Amino acid sequence: MIPKPDADTPDADTPDADTNVIDANEAHTDINEHPRQQREGLERRLQAVVACLEEARLAVVAAEVAGAGIETVRPAIDALNRSELALREAQARLIRGDVVQAASPLDTAEAECRVAREFSQQT
Repeated sequence: MIPKPDADTPDADTPDADTNVIDANEAHTDINEHPRQQREGLERRLQAVVACLEEARLAVVAAEVAGAGIETVRPAIDALNRSELALREAQARLIRGDVVQAASPLDTAEAECRVAREFSQQT
C-alpha cells in the first residue's frame, strides 16, 4: 500500500512556492534566447554596411572625377559621414556585448549608406 502524503509534504502534482520563482539567470537566458545568432546576424550586417560604404565612396569619387562639383556630391558625403559614425557606434556597442543596443545605430548606418549610395549613383 502506498502511504498518503502528509499535509506538510508537497505533492508532485501540487506546485510549491519555489516553482513560481523566476531565476534571474533563467530570465536572462530567455530574453537573449540565441545571443550568438543575434551577434552573428549583426556582424553580417556590419560587413554589409562596410561594403556599402566602400561602394558609395567609390561612386562619390567617380562623380567628382567626372566633373560633379562638391556641392553636387555634398549630400552623399554627409550621408557617408553619418553612416560611418553610426557604424562605429554599433561596433562599439557590439564589442561591449550590447547586442540588442547595437541594432539601432546599425539600422541608421544601413539607411544612411543607402542614401549615400543612391544619391551618388544618380550623379
